[in-house]
Amino acid sequence: MPSSLRRPQPRSIDESTLHAARAHDVEAIGLVVEAIGTALDRVLDDRLQRCSPTERHHYECTALAYLTDGRLAVLGEWSSSMPVSFEQYVVDVTCAWLDGMVELAQRSPALRPEDWTPSMVTAALDGRRALVRELAELLVVHLRHVARLTLRWAGSAPDASNVVVSAEDMAQDYAAVLLGRGGTTLRRWDPGLGRRTLPSYLSLIAQRYFWQRIKQERKRLDREVLVLEPAASVGGDELQQALRREQRMRTLCSRLEAEERRLLDLLLQGVSAEQGGLELGINPNAFYQRKRRLMARIKAIVAALDDQEKNDGET
Repeated sequence: MPSSLRRPQPRSIDESTLHAARAHDVEAIGLVVEAIGTALDRVLDDRLQRCSPTERHHYECTALAYLTDGRLAVLGEWSSSMPVSFEQYVVDVTCAWLDGMVELAQRSPALRPEDWTPSMVTAALDGRRALVRELAELLVVHLRHVARLTLRWAGSAPDASNVVVSAEDMAQDYAAVLLGRGGTTLRRWDPGLGRRTLPSYLSLIAQRYFWQRIKQERKRLDREVLVLEPAASVGGDELQQALRREQRMRTLCSRLEAEERRLLDLLLQGVSAEQGGLELGINPNAFYQRKRRLMARIKAIVAALDDQEKNDGET
């Protein structure tokens, strides 16, 4: 879009304005739609430079329908507690949606995402061959992009090796959930209830699932116990057991790097991810990631110590 035709920079949107827009307040709707239009210009200018005007118009119309579907259902998931502004949230959501649409278009599917109807979803879930593959492919591609986006909002690095759980794993797992148990959740999709397109319905339910999954994985890491006790006691009094525990701890620490020992010390103190992050100069999510790697390393060392003690006991 020529610079002379660009929309003026809109006023920043807060939660009260968004809630008012979802409640049909005319002024709030105007502000939100203006913010959406500015975000769309930014994304389409950046991502669709080589598209024809016709293709751009198609993506702009379908993106606008997706973002405003169901009384702003997808955008209504934003809150001020998230690490991004509403305007950046719109940009991120649009980019994820557009990446998914472009990836699907490159695969030349028989159906466009916006062409799906509830009866077609039901037919696919009931086993109609011509639709099963199309639905499964749409699910995996769209869910993968939503998962990547949710992980980024959660503060995770995009590299799957450095996150609490990978986007690919979350997408594959949730696709299996949606297609399993007779596809109950997918069968509940009703355009009459506000989610006019299948992608907008998927985004809404997937974001909630992925947020919950990330929280569960973090809680699981928090519950992990640093098992430093020997796997099996070989007799002896309390003093002997205390000496053996101390020896194992010294052995363990000798095999850890300085940064790992510092992290271990914080974990043994029972600090929270927020407190630990402040101590190490990193954000809470990075603290979780380091904790995850350290836990795996400690378990491997402890397992080796157990094997060594068992072999020494047999000889």
